[in-house]
Amino acid sequence: MFTFRSLILSERMRSFMMIVILVVFVAFGVQIILNESNLTTQIFYVVFLSFFTFFFVLSEVLRFMHRKMVYALNIKVDHPKALYWLSKVQKFDLIKEYQQTYVVFKTLYHRDLGEFDELKKTLEHLIFQRSSSLKLIDKVNRFYIAIEEKNDEQVQSLYKDIYDAYFIKTKKSHTPRYVYDIHQISADYYIYKKNASKAHDELQQVLLDRLNPREQTYYYVSFAKYSQLKQKGTDLVYWNKAKEIAPNVHHVVNYVKES
Repeated sequence: MFTFRSLILSERMRSFMMIVILVVFVAFGVQIILNESNLTTQIFYVVFLSFFTFFFVLSEVLRFMHRKMVYALNIKVDHPKALYWLSKVQKFDLIKEYQQTYVVFKTLYHRDLGEFDELKKTLEHLIFQRSSSLKLIDKVNRFYIAIEEKNDEQVQSLYKDIYDAYFIKTKKSHTPRYVYDIHQISADYYIYKKNASKAHDELQQVLLDRLNPREQTYYYVSFAKYSQLKQKGTDLVYWNKAKEIAPNVHHVVNYVKES
């Protein structure tokens, strides 16, 4: 089974291989330069080698910082640390390779912290119209904003759009990446509609062991809300599970206030 540990090991192996490739390339390049008698050609090779080495190293450094950012947000659920690494990526991303990453990260960040006005501003970015995957991210976030604002019409309309994106077949080029669990979204929709039976059916289909800790906090809070609807008296058990992972995120902090 794929685990975060296996991901770390694969990333370490990749980093090792990239270092080997760089060393071999630089050594080969230096050898060519030393064997070249023409000064102009030597200068050209030095410039090319320097240019390649700089951007190769920069790319690997950015990748490392990006992994740190993702780990801080999704595994440690440490938003200040994740924001710190995001600022580092932005500072060193000279060719804007991670521009999409910044914007998508902000949707996760603002929703987690309950900063819905900031989330709305983020979703105004034109990047969310570039692909079917980004359009789906836009709709899912607007769906949760509508739930927060108790906008029944928007909740209904956006849920239909999201559901259709998952289950109505389209051309492969138009098929979005399903980065959200549709059963979690459906459970939240039925909880909003106060349909405990359907919410339970959807929650039962969420594969908890495939969720990262950040996603698990949403699952546990949703299960707590379902339990409250059923008046099982066990909702705080699930809320406490979410609280153990991330006590300061919006949906955990505000659950008791809403109860």
